[in-house]
Amino acid sequence: MFPIVKQEFTNSFKSVKAILLILFLTITSVFTASYLTRHPELLAGVNQPSAYTSSIKFFILFFGFLFVAALSHDIINREIETRTIRLLVTKTSRLRIVLEKFLGSLLFWCATLTINFLIVSLYAQQWFWMDYLTVLIVILYITSFNIFLSTIMAKPSLTMFLGIFLGIVVPIIGL
Repeated sequence: MFPIVKQEFTNSFKSVKAILLILFLTITSVFTASYLTRHPELLAGVNQPSAYTSSIKFFILFFGFLFVAALSHDIINREIETRTIRLLVTKTSRLRIVLEKFLGSLLFWCATLTINFLIVSLYAQQWFWMDYLTVLIVILYITSFNIFLSTIMAKPSLTMFLGIFLGIVVPIIGL
């Protein structure tokens, strides 16, 4: 039904960078949660459940632009540069191509975060709905912005540079 979504989703998981990112987020989340639960004095005045998900939220809020730019910065302009977009345009509309590539990338990031939250939730023996939804909304925004950059920029290298630049500048401005 959605062949472009399926292709984009599976191609995202085939990358070594994606697997390393999932492992990095998972390992840091588990170690942070275990450290903070062993040292409750560090959590004085902090909501206890947020301690388990603090590292996931930190990495997505501060490095989310960098993560998304590193893995999926050239979703649209790669197809244009390699001219494989011509094969897709003859079969379906341009809007559908962009939307399905967006959904494929978004599903990859949702799956990555779900894996991380599931592992942390198994460790903590509870599910953190509000933290999960907050991080998903941030990923939705970052992925949308990434698709926008990939659509308006002609070269993947320029998109990567701008993604890295914004990945550094946006969290600084946010602070």
